[in-house]
Amino acid sequence: MFVKILVEFFFELLCASILRYNVIGDLKMCYVYILECADKTLYTGWTNNLEKRLETHLKGKGAKYTRCRLPVKLVYFEEYDDQVSAQKREYEIKSLSRLEKLQLIENGCEIKGPKKY
Repeated sequence: MFVKILVEFFFELLCASILRYNVIGDLKMCYVYILECADKTLYTGWTNNLEKRLETHLKGKGAKYTRCRLPVKLVYFEEYDDQVSAQKREYEIKSLSRLEKLQLIENGCEIKGPKKY
């Protein structure tokens, strides 16, 4: 019984490790990003391919919010090892005020204070 549990554990660990790598063996990072739209509003999102996602936004095929606010400019991003962490951080950033987001962009570091869940 113990051996079976141990084998299952290592199998799941191996599968999780494999899923984090793309076809060419690079670590598949996730990103949280902030875009500045043409009307100076800020848009926050997450992706596992920052370059491709930015291209999608610029083509007007990204988020509904950014489609009518082109062009957009990448002003900030953070890297994460997994999707869950990136999505949690996206939620935190979306909970910030505009001023706090601008400070984050300017300082390039996390705003200290209580989490707003």
